[in-house]
Amino acid sequence: MPGAQEEILTGHIKATDEQIVALASIPKEERPAILEELKKKKSDRDDTVLERLKPNRPPPKPKPAPQKKKPTATENNTVSQAEQPEMSVQEPITESPPEEEIEPTSNAPPSFLQSIQGHKRHLSEEDKARLQASVDARYDGIRAPWKIYCIETAYELYKQYGCERYVEMLHIINEAWKGNVDSYLAGVIRGVARFISVYEGEYSRERLVQQLARTHPKTITQLAQKDTGSSANRHMRQILRIYNGASREMSLPLKN
Repeated sequence: MPGAQEEILTGHIKATDEQIVALASIPKEERPAILEELKKKKSDRDDTVLERLKPNRPPPKPKPAPQKKKPTATENNTVSQAEQPEMSVQEPITESPPEEEIEPTSNAPPSFLQSIQGHKRHLSEEDKARLQASVDARYDGIRAPWKIYCIETAYELYKQYGCERYVEMLHIINEAWKGNVDSYLAGVIRGVARFISVYEGEYSRERLVQQLARTHPKTITQLAQKDTGSSANRHMRQILRIYNGASREMSLPLKN
């Protein structure tokens, strides 16, 4: 669903890992209502809508009864009456409390699970597999408008530049190219992210959006292929050239 990944990354949607995993099995036409509930504060949510996301957990396995200790020869000689059968005592079974959302407790960079969901504990291997399946279903490599399909590159940029710059990069791309499928090519998003990081505080956001909108994103990639250096720097130089245009007053110097 367009925009859901960004809202999860930025914390607008807060849900448990199990809820995110379960969401992948919900029919597409029912997901918008569930996502709207997840955007609300926990106290304002309609539990009947989120009931579909609750897993069916098996009851905890009872602990084995303690085994009866065999008496020694000395103990047999001192017993005057026949032993009565010993009743096994089983501890009461208590259900585990439901998992709750855990707020961040430090300023350390979030882990992968924290980034996509909101600072949760580690998943079991089974839940990891189910979560990966849901991610693969949403980012399956099929190109479509308003869709990031180079998810590994996107996550790499998120870790490298941080949430604020990552979100700003997406906003600029969306405003300039209005969801054009080529605007989400790996080289383009690398170049835009690199540009806003290198020239932070120096460039005009309005001019950048206007200048990019006049150039097809595929053109940026084709020109960058003829350049040298890393993919991020090659695409950034093309974006800098487009930003500067014919203006001397607004031109920015080349930086590495």
